[in-house]
Amino acid sequence: RETYGDVARLWVFQNFIFVFDPDIYMSILRQEWSLPYGAAPSTWPLVQYYLHRTPDCMPMMLISGEKWKAPRQALQTHMFSHKAADSYQSGISSVVHDCSTYLRQNPYPQDLNQFLCNASFEMLAQILLERRMGLLDDSSGPMERQFVNSAVDAFHAVGALINFPPVTSISVLRCIPEWNKLESNMDEVWNIGMQWLEETEETRPDAALVTKLASEGKMDRQERLVNLVTILQAGVDTTSNSLAWAIYQLAKRPKEQERLREELNRVLPPEGYKREYLSELPYLKAFLREVQRVTPTAAGTIRRLPFDVECGDYVVEKDSIIMFGGEPYNLDPDLLGGDPGDFNPDRWLAATHVPKDAHPRTPVRVEGFDVMAPAPILSHPLVATPFSVGPRMCVGARVAQNEIHSFVSRICQDFKMTLDPLEQDILSVSKLVQTPDPSPQIRFEPVNM
Repeated sequence: RETYGDVARLWVFQNFIFVFDPDIYMSILRQEWSLPYGAAPSTWPLVQYYLHRTPDCMPMMLISGEKWKAPRQALQTHMFSHKAADSYQSGISSVVHDCSTYLRQNPYPQDLNQFLCNASFEMLAQILLERRMGLLDDSSGPMERQFVNSAVDAFHAVGALINFPPVTSISVLRCIPEWNKLESNMDEVWNIGMQWLEETEETRPDAALVTKLASEGKMDRQERLVNLVTILQAGVDTTSNSLAWAIYQLAKRPKEQERLREELNRVLPPEGYKREYLSELPYLKAFLREVQRVTPTAAGTIRRLPFDVECGDYVVEKDSIIMFGGEPYNLDPDLLGGDPGDFNPDRWLAATHVPKDAHPRTPVRVEGFDVMAPAPILSHPLVATPFSVGPRMCVGARVAQNEIHSFVSRICQDFKMTLDPLEQDILSVSKLVQTPDPSPQIRFEPVNM
């Protein structure tokens, strides 16, 4: 960004346009909103897999325009609003309680990333299927473990393929090792996930998303099942990595961890987190915002639009890959008002007191705070969250937020977390989402019994 500015072009077998200014990228999104295209249709490996698997019924996230609207509306009725997301809170809380029980019995998980994938999947299965999968009490069978592993491995294969030019021939694709890895793992996800969905259709548990959609009748059965198996997969790797970065940062920072624990213990009742308490948990929100700034789960978002689009002072040709990344802004000291290497949640507490008429790109000195409030542009949702914005915002965003807040709150209240060993070289590796690699080694010491 320092060299090329807020819009840069790179040719690597195809035209890549990198946008770092959220206002410019928002102007691009507004040009597509009448027929929104979203990021997922640009993930050509997933598009090609589903075109060969179920060409007559593509998942909602991979289609655009009018065909996208009806399934999106049906799904978001039961997931997207805060009220809909909150209806699953008791199930989320029960899974988080079992996560705490697991960590009391296993205070030094050998593979933290795997544990968090299991926890994320258990929460999602509770929402979609109203069913526990046994991954937190060692009662699961090989099918449950295979689904989680295949869901993660398939996403990693997509991450390895995504920057290559699209390939449409299945015979050519099957000459590519990463495609074969993607296809075999996606087949496992499809076969196992469909079996669970069909079983849930038969038993019809009242609170399951499967039952709600079937009773409503706004989606035909094939469309419903294809979209649900996609959601069942998508929530595993994304939420788990958000949890991994939060837990890792807590373990690195005992003072911030203790401060958060004090806030949680003061505000939350014994049964734990509910969204109604979030307004009384400013440090929880500030801590998670700083985690997103320093170690974001999603590096950005992407579009490939079938029409020319204005992009700042440029016109970008149709079918270009237009990528937004928030990291250059999040790490810009002139916007942050301090050293980007300093982990300091207080900056976001100060940000809540910035006057509405403050200059959007200038940090603000706020009375009562030792740290500058970042420039208001850094509170833009494209920079501050991993869920994007607008009509194609992640349909499970509010559910995921409840999962993250519930898990971090419960685990921070129940355990003192420390890195063991204290010095660990953890990198942020792009595997479609940003993953801590290697898996952090963290010891969980109960703080109450």
